[in-house]
Formats: sequence, C-alpha cells, structure tokens
Amino acid sequence: MLRRRPSALVLSALAIIAAIVAVIVVAAVSGVSIDRIFEHFHPEWLVPLAIAGTVGLLPYVLAYRQMTVVAGLQPPSLPLIVAVVLSGFGPFVLGGGFRLDQATLMKVYGDRQTARVQVVALIALEWAVLAPLASVSAIVLLIEGADVMGSLLWPWALCVPAGFALGLWLTHPGRDLRLLRRFGPIAAALDGIGMLHRLIATPGRTMPAWLSMAMYWAAEIVALYAALRMFGVHLDPARLVLAYATGYMVTRRSLPLAGAAITEVLLTFALHWVGVPLGPALAAVVSYRVFNLILVSAPSLAANRLLAPALAH
Repeated sequence: MLRRRPSALVLSALAIIAAIVAVIVVAAVSGVSIDRIFEHFHPEWLVPLAIAGTVGLLPYVLAYRQMTVVAGLQPPSLPLIVAVVLSGFGPFVLGGGFRLDQATLMKVYGDRQTARVQVVALIALEWAVLAPLASVSAIVLLIEGADVMGSLLWPWALCVPAGFALGLWLTHPGRDLRLLRRFGPIAAALDGIGMLHRLIATPGRTMPAWLSMAMYWAAEIVALYAALRMFGVHLDPARLVLAYATGYMVTRRSLPLAGAAITEVLLTFALHWVGVPLGPALAAVVSYRVFNLILVSAPSLAANRLLAPALAH
C-alpha cells in the first residue's frame, strides 16, 4: 500500500522539535550557562527584532515577482506569489522552498526548463546581493587585522570574486557551451546564472529586483543584530554580515524544513567564530529563529493550503 506523506502540520512540528533538540545539544556540548546569558538581557530590543523579523518577507515577494519581469515573462498573480513565497519559507517543505518554487512555476508557465531557470536566477540574485557584502566584510576584517580566524576570512575574500568572475565568464551570451547544454539541469543552471548579465547590464530596469532583495537581506541582518543586542552583544557591521552569511551558507529556502536544526547550529558557531561568546550567540539565534521559523509557521501553513489546489491541477 502507498504510504501517505506526513501532513504539513506534522512536518512543521517535527522541524520545530528538531530545532529545539539542536539547541539543547549545542548548549550541552558547549557548557552554556543559562543564568549567565540573562545577566545582560535588554528586552527593549524585542520590538525591533519582531519588526525586522516579520517584514522581511514582503521585499522577497517583490524580488520574486521582479525576477519574472527580468526574464521577460508574464508575472504570476500577486496572491500566487505571496502564497508560494510564504509556503517556501515554511518548516514543512521536505525538498526546500526552491523545489516548491519550481513546481509552482512549472504549473504557471507549463515548462519545466523555464521553471528551473527562474529558480536558479532567484538563487543567483540572493547571492549576488549577500555574497559581495560578505566578501567586502572579510576584506575589511583582514585589513584591520581582526582577531577572526583566517580560514573564515580568506575564502570569502578570494572565492566570491573568483566565483562570480567564473560564473559570468561561463554564462556570457556569446559563449558556446552546446555540449553542457545537452543536460537540462546544467542548461537551466547556466541560463539562471546568466540572468545576472541582464541584472547588471540594465540597472535602471532591474533596480527593483536588486533593491527588493537587498531590503530582504537587510531586514534579516537587522533582526539578527537586534537579537544579539537583546543579550548585550554589539557586533560591528563587518563581523555581523560575515557571521550571518556564513550561517546561511546554504539559505533556508534551499534546505529541507526551512533549515531546522542546521541553521541553529551553523549560525550559532558562525557568530562564535567572529567573537561572540557561545552563550549569547545561542540565545540570540534562538530568539531570531522564533520569528523566522516558529512564528512564520502559521502563515506559511495557511498559504500552503491556498497553494495546494493550484499545484494539484
């Protein structure tokens, strides 16, 4: 007999439990003292954390829509975009939010390759905004001689420029890559990354996409900063951006179940690697994830119910 997949509600509960277990394990292994964490607790930072942690999805919706415009496609309806974006951030998507994006866009445009290209283009836009900021942050910290391990700084400082240069070179419109393009996923990856050429070449027309994604990342980073300040930690912008980008090396829309458990661990240690004590780092990450994992579950579940009929036909 065919087994039914677990419901979105059950998967959300499992994701939250996994995140909680990960936090407990990190606390136990690291010997974090709960009493000492709250010695410098500043509840007034809860308000900016709540605001930044909840408004970030709006610019992501705008960026999502703008990327279809950049590709020369008719944008999906705004309610559909809102539904798929919210669902994609929910902790119940086993294949990750981008897998849900692909399924939705395939229904909209009736073509698997178009859907694949749009998903890769959205990922490319995410990292075209965040990765250079992290790279500049690493370079600044290297110049300052900051007490951050070189194994964290040098890859960001060197690999990001090299990676973008290689990606833009490979996807140059005149480049003959017919052999690689025989494989659908590789062709979609090349075309999706190649969308960066359009984003760079026509900044006036594509500025809304750039600004929307920048606003999304800004809201997320501000939320993390507010969470850190709530526990008495002040990070300079370079360390904050570097830690955030390292913690989201694989973004939560890329990971199953919105990165539950993985993000809690990686982001905590990324903060620790730039100088934040483990106790406040863990407490800040927990506070931050309350808003972008646990509290987002309810609207994501509601959006998923609205999206399900569209994907069923």
